[in-house]
Amino acid sequence: MELLSQAKWMWPKVTANLPNQYCRFLQDIDIEKPSKDAKIYISATSDYVLWINGEYVSCRQYHDYPDNKSYDTLSVGEFLKPGRNRIAVLGYNMGINTFAYINDTAGIIYAIENGQELFTSGDDCYYEISPDYKCGEMEKVSSQLGWTFEFDATKSDNWTDFDYNRDHWIIIGDEDIQDKTYNFFPRPIAKLERIAHTHPQIIVAGSFIRKKTFPSAAECVFNDFLGANVVEEIVDLPNESFSVKKDEGCDGVYYIIDMGKEVAGNISFEIDAKEGTVLEFGYGEQLDDMRVRSFIDGRNFGFRYFAKEGENKFIHRTLRLGGRYLQIHVTGDAFIKNAEIIPTDYNAPLKSKYESVNKLENKINEIAVRTLRICMHEHFEDTPWREQGLYGMDSRNQALCNYYAFADYNFVKSCLRTFAGTFGEDGFFEITSPTKFDFTIPSFTLAWVMMVKDYFLYSGDYDFAKEMLPQIRFTLDKQVETMEGGLLRSPIGSRYWNFTEWSEGLSGAIDSGFDQNEKFSLPYNSFFALALESLIFIMENLGEDPKKYKKILNGMRENADKTFWVENRGYYRSFIGGANEENYAQLTGALALLAGFVPKEKEEAIRQKIIGDSSLVECTLSMTMYKYEALLKDKKYADFVFDEIENTWGLMVVKGATTFWETIKGAWDFHRAGSWSHAWSAVPLYFYYAYLLGVKPIKPGFEEYEIDPVKRSFVKASVYTPCGTIEINTIDS
Repeated sequence: MELLSQAKWMWPKVTANLPNQYCRFLQDIDIEKPSKDAKIYISATSDYVLWINGEYVSCRQYHDYPDNKSYDTLSVGEFLKPGRNRIAVLGYNMGINTFAYINDTAGIIYAIENGQELFTSGDDCYYEISPDYKCGEMEKVSSQLGWTFEFDATKSDNWTDFDYNRDHWIIIGDEDIQDKTYNFFPRPIAKLERIAHTHPQIIVAGSFIRKKTFPSAAECVFNDFLGANVVEEIVDLPNESFSVKKDEGCDGVYYIIDMGKEVAGNISFEIDAKEGTVLEFGYGEQLDDMRVRSFIDGRNFGFRYFAKEGENKFIHRTLRLGGRYLQIHVTGDAFIKNAEIIPTDYNAPLKSKYESVNKLENKINEIAVRTLRICMHEHFEDTPWREQGLYGMDSRNQALCNYYAFADYNFVKSCLRTFAGTFGEDGFFEITSPTKFDFTIPSFTLAWVMMVKDYFLYSGDYDFAKEMLPQIRFTLDKQVETMEGGLLRSPIGSRYWNFTEWSEGLSGAIDSGFDQNEKFSLPYNSFFALALESLIFIMENLGEDPKKYKKILNGMRENADKTFWVENRGYYRSFIGGANEENYAQLTGALALLAGFVPKEKEEAIRQKIIGDSSLVECTLSMTMYKYEALLKDKKYADFVFDEIENTWGLMVVKGATTFWETIKGAWDFHRAGSWSHAWSAVPLYFYYAYLLGVKPIKPGFEEYEIDPVKRSFVKASVYTPCGTIEINTIDS
């Protein structure tokens, strides 16, 4: 970006390589005549928040890589005025690797273009290390998300105001300017939007007793003893303000606030308080513990706020929170005017419509759409509550649903490119992207290959398929080098987690850690075969000869059946070697069917086993994508598939789900850390459109497509495609 090349990366040298740092920057610029088309181009290592002349403009850095930086282009003409203008930026630097960030020296850079005038970050800027935010190491939300935060309003001031006196601030010196050269690229997707407020309600309040003080607010909130509820009627915020009087002998008062649904966004509150009042917040997805589950196995879903005298209005913009409930513990005097997580979403308009005479079907589809939306921000996310990570397997499910619901091909492409930034010499990318942990789930990289093929098929983006082809070939060629007897060996070493799904024997975990004695895995070989099929499809449609890969795939199909088949079980074992050699799972048979490993004469028996053999390990929500596709290759299984969808996802509906869960165990899975908003579980939406309606592309970009429903349904729908909208009405026909 030419204009940014004239600006300077800045950050005080004394904190540039320290963890969890907040720093304020101010710059005054003189503009004779502001242009309505004025723009600022801005980038940060971790994150930024921008104000101009005291007005909030924008925040949130796109998730990128240290040597390849994204910049935001923001229209700022409406914020500028003739004469002096004040630019205020809060910079944040994570300072450690997380599941969505690779550590780098802290920095902020920007350039303001006003007609022929250019103003840049650097020499005439001033800074102050933030006195109100706690900097340095503290408790983490989770290892995936990084630090929680703590804010002291008694040490804050109105530093973003136009008339703020900056005399005590320090001017940026030569030592604070970084001599770094970055490749810049424009933010590839739209900025997140602050959408309508939720409707927070105080549903429980009372007094609490604290027997022990813990370092993190989340742990304090979770361990305090709660007194009786004193809320006689639900309190609607912000229409009604509310305060509880502390009972004698208690340490403070608590409030539990329900936003009515799962949300992801910025914490915001307005509270009147006495100076010295401490507010400790916890947030989470459910109240199964008769309180918000804010502390789980070292994860800290909470933060601490020290109130100033009088009105306290606060919004935190450098950490996106996920959940439905807030729990506030107040030590001191406070009057709650409002508190909520304001949804901050990627704008994904619904482009297709689905309306069935089956009301449960409609509800499942509606919640699936909402689940997808809440897990789309800078990229696809597994869950906005616990991790916010871009995972390969999760993202393929999300993308397949996206093509029907939103048809946002650009968003999918940006995710695919993000994955491509962390490939190692072994051909696998890291566990998430962007990150740097030297740790990978091999099957997730193979799912990425399938995802590239899916994107090509649905979008018709030939140029992107050409761009990704060399990496796909490199990745698959590296795995071919490890083949023995026509099959792919399971990777061995501390870098590899041979995970397939969260079910017995297929998670890759054993009591002492990860199974390193597994020699061959049928699920892993199936994913490799499906990746080879994807590569072959891409090459054929680009006019290249895939003969080499067809030969490898045919060899796998000849060897898989005889290697994994167990005659006395009439089924396939999942593994050869290792701790789980006697594992027999629904998913294993399904993947074998999809990969073409099952001889024609065995296909019916395998499908019957999948639906009727209770000894098989059941498929989890995320992997029903493969189970159902394998079954629906024969239309006579359509009733079974859609009945199971109604029973399984319908259970979540009747339990009040506003988004779909990580597994059917809900919050009680993973030692009480199961997510209630996990987009890999939105799969019914895909099956409604692709199989119940039967709309699927045959050639890239829907140049040729089919409408081949697997069963009769009564639906009125419109399906958006790059070649036009397909209208379907089986209600009136």
